[in-house]
Amino acid sequence: MQIALRTQIFDKTLIAIRCLGEMVIHVELYFSENLDPERLAKAVELLLKTEPVLGCRFITDIRKAFWEKVAVEKRKTFFSVETEDAYEAFRRARHDIETTVAFKVCHWSTTSGDRLLVKIAHEAADAGGCKEAIRQLANTYSQLKYDPGYQPSLNHGSRSAWQALRHIPLYRYPTIFLNYFEQTYKHLRYRPAFMLPMATERSDRPFYVLRHLPRDRIKQAVKKARSLGATINDMVLTAFTRAVMIEGKWDGASNLKTAYTVDFRKHLIPGGKAEAICNISGFEYLNLGKAPGTTAEDTLVKVALQTSARKKNYPGVNDIAGGIVLGISLIPANALEQLGMRFLNFIIRKKLMADGITNLGEVDKADVTFDTAPAGAWLVAPPIYPPTLLVGVSGYDGNITLSCASYRPAMTPADVEKFLDRMETEMPGFDAHPLT
Repeated sequence: MQIALRTQIFDKTLIAIRCLGEMVIHVELYFSENLDPERLAKAVELLLKTEPVLGCRFITDIRKAFWEKVAVEKRKTFFSVETEDAYEAFRRARHDIETTVAFKVCHWSTTSGDRLLVKIAHEAADAGGCKEAIRQLANTYSQLKYDPGYQPSLNHGSRSAWQALRHIPLYRYPTIFLNYFEQTYKHLRYRPAFMLPMATERSDRPFYVLRHLPRDRIKQAVKKARSLGATINDMVLTAFTRAVMIEGKWDGASNLKTAYTVDFRKHLIPGGKAEAICNISGFEYLNLGKAPGTTAEDTLVKVALQTSARKKNYPGVNDIAGGIVLGISLIPANALEQLGMRFLNFIIRKKLMADGITNLGEVDKADVTFDTAPAGAWLVAPPIYPPTLLVGVSGYDGNITLSCASYRPAMTPADVEKFLDRMETEMPGFDAHPLT
């Protein structure tokens, strides 16, 4: 047994929230041309050497979790398939980080072009880390075309959260600590929290639904959002919250709350890049109470006021300052999953839980160019167990992709499609209708 990497604090946090769903993020690319599968397979192996965590499995059933390197001859990381059924089987297959490496790639070649589906264990990387992994994979693939002996250097960078937190001045921590208590107060005050009504029964494997919003419609919505002093993230957060409210038939008696993610690379790290592949994100919470506004524009203005205030005050850091993440770091790894489940059941029972949206970020075309840039690229949010709903949002070349993975019979693909229809309708500038 060889310990390759130490466990970082956010790695352990992911153990604690495994009860929420399957901790895996997908990155999907499709090309109008064909790729070289042999060169791609070699690039995958070189990436696992460059970023060691991607070539490890995560041992968590002992007191002190660790990342264990998997020998090259014992790991299967690259799959080349010939049919859509095989490609979809790879998508649906469970990614067990306890027994397999964190990074896997499926390549499907067709006469009209190729598709790549990359699965990355969330314990190893958040969306920002996944995009960095794909950037390195694309770069290595392109380099190998001109230099078959190309060997990228090993990355010795840190995976620690400290690379972001060290940029917060010490004198700001008392304020952040008070923010944590204010956040906790709002959790208790805005109770019961309203969620999309959903049963808890679920099948073994999830289904995936994607919705691609075209560039022209996005431009229309963004123009409207900016006229109201809001951002594209505010726009999507508004659409999600109103979709939960309308499709869930909110009666005004419970409080509207939405969880959303914050990437510390963007808000804390100069240059916006972490030293290595890692998790380095936090959570924020939108609380509209019982006054969301009548129209989508009304709601958007309220959302923008809340998010802009949080952006000025170290968003996503409250839980860390409040000691939640530190507490997790002190709990034995083999107890975290059970304790996480107990806590989840508690907050659901007390009606403190909220549905959520995860901003998976923009995919830069230059970062996913495998000799040629893909015609489409998107990230897919992790599958979340009922009764919670999570929608992922990613962008590429002016387009936006919404993703949702859930489970029958609590949700069906038709249910998710209907919800995404409502999200589109509730985006300002998408002919939104007043709430009735």
